[in-house]
Amino acid sequence: MPSKPLGRRFQVKNHVPTSSIVIRRGYAATLEHVFDPDPLMRIEDYHFLLNAYFGGARLRNRPGIDAFYRYHVVSRVQRRDLGESLRRQYYNLAKLALRHKLSLPRFYVLSGAVTLRLLRSWTRQR
Repeated sequence: MPSKPLGRRFQVKNHVPTSSIVIRRGYAATLEHVFDPDPLMRIEDYHFLLNAYFGGARLRNRPGIDAFYRYHVVSRVQRRDLGESLRRQYYNLAKLALRHKLSLPRFYVLSGAVTLRLLRSWTRQR
């Protein structure tokens, strides 16, 4: 099974199961925190991956299947509260934009794409 390149979809949608991530020890040793301890974040895994991506870390998809991910409705993050989901995503993007000096147009494009993705997801649930 061929792997998909990381790109815009990766920046907008958190589609990487945390259990399938492998991190080099050398990279993790350079970090103060592997996951951001900020209590307002609440999407630490996605923030970690985007932080590494925008920070220039080499992220790759390996071809094939290395992990099996069991999707369970009970353990999934509740996305019924659209306002809370948007708050988390905007907070995440704002922190990343400041840290990595993303341009204002790029920040607005990412925010708009995330908003559309969440709105589509939210309307499908209703």
